[in-house]
Amino acid sequence: MAKGLAGWRVLAFESRREPEMEKLLTMQGAKAFVAPILREAPTGPTAEIEEFRRQLAVGELDGVIALTGVSLRHLMKTIEPAEFVEGLSRVKVAARGPKPLAVLRELGVEVAVKTREPHTWREVLEAVEGVEGKRWGVIEYGRPDERLLEGLSGQGRRVCRVSAYGYALPEDLGPVREAVARLMAGKVDAIVFTSSAQFSCLEELAGVGIREAMRGVVVASIGPTMTETLEAAGVQVDVEAVPSKMGVLVHQLAEWCEGKIPNNS
Repeated sequence: MAKGLAGWRVLAFESRREPEMEKLLTMQGAKAFVAPILREAPTGPTAEIEEFRRQLAVGELDGVIALTGVSLRHLMKTIEPAEFVEGLSRVKVAARGPKPLAVLRELGVEVAVKTREPHTWREVLEAVEGVEGKRWGVIEYGRPDERLLEGLSGQGRRVCRVSAYGYALPEDLGPVREAVARLMAGKVDAIVFTSSAQFSCLEELAGVGIREAMRGVVVASIGPTMTETLEAAGVQVDVEAVPSKMGVLVHQLAEWCEGKIPNNS
């Protein structure tokens, strides 16, 4: 196997699949440092979840969009699973990408609408456009996507939002503080981002000055939504994974870096 990242000091903030990310980078020859920067924080019972449960139970929703498998699983810890599945069986269900689709299939829920790659908010709007029903529930990931909500409103839909978890900094801040110190000291050649929330947490921890520290560092993005987040903050993206998969991202970063000399070396 080519070692396109040989000698490169690569930083990643992956939390859910930390060992896999480290292995992928190391296999490409990188001096990898993976510092989990966020954790999923279940919300538990909330008024928002109860309102979604009520609307689903009494037939006030025509459709439900599942943006993430994680939130589906967390919802089933608050809403009784049989009631949840029964409610979903009475509406049109849309799945954003393979992860919520897999969970819905496990539950035996028929999925009427599926998005195409790269599964951003744009593809969600495209997928449900023309689908009947004005009242839709949106099962969100850790943070709301205002662009999707505005787009659904623009289609004339009334939206009931629900999220069963949010994002928080890790309980052990040691690794991520070390990551920030390396970045500020110019000891990082490339950074891999796999979630927009990672960048938000990075700025929460280090301040907006971290953007300047990233100049000259090769930046790799998991996909269009991540790229938009970084570019909106003035961060140049050098590599965007196509398709939006972690293994593809590392492979394409290695291809981009192969034969190049890191700016910070």
